[in-house]
Amino acid sequence: MVVFNGLLKIKISEALDLKPTAWSLRHAVGPKTQTFLLDTYIALNVDDFRVGQTSTKQKTNSPVWQDEFVTEVHDGRKIELSVFHDAPIGYDDFVANCTIQFEELLHNGSKHFEDWIDLEPEGKVFVIIDLSGSSSEDNLPDVPLSRTLALAQILSYPCLPWIHIRDGPHQELLHPLGSTPAPGGRTCDHLPLTLI
Repeated sequence: MVVFNGLLKIKISEALDLKPTAWSLRHAVGPKTQTFLLDTYIALNVDDFRVGQTSTKQKTNSPVWQDEFVTEVHDGRKIELSVFHDAPIGYDDFVANCTIQFEELLHNGSKHFEDWIDLEPEGKVFVIIDLSGSSSEDNLPDVPLSRTLALAQILSYPCLPWIHIRDGPHQELLHPLGSTPAPGGRTCDHLPLTLI
């Protein structure tokens, strides 16, 4: 996998055809559910790190932001754009998202990208991306990040009563040795833990 190191400049220009999710409409009643307008913003992440978010555009399903972000990237793999509805009460509601791989941006040798990107489940967003820096092959082992972090926690804190690991479709609970494992649990000889 190709990783990017350098300066990322991204301009989030506008979005089209955003639709409220069923969850966003949970408090709406009557005919206004057909014409429900969103108060949208986009959260920008590089890998799992928050870079920033756009301003909130009120009562529109085709917002125009023209917001620019500049950040230094180290071993960057992907850019994530997540659209949210700024809910007046409680947590903000998810609307749509997309992921842009640095490998795809750098594939044609250009460090400039300007185009519409489809959002899931609905809509699209127009972005302008400029990269200045270098790319290289990632030499890290192909282990899911969540699994790596969970194992690092286990090694650092073996006294924890349990840790839940999610690794794709596989899930494991780790218990200290000596506790009663669930049926099918196994014991790891080199760690004081039982894997279930």
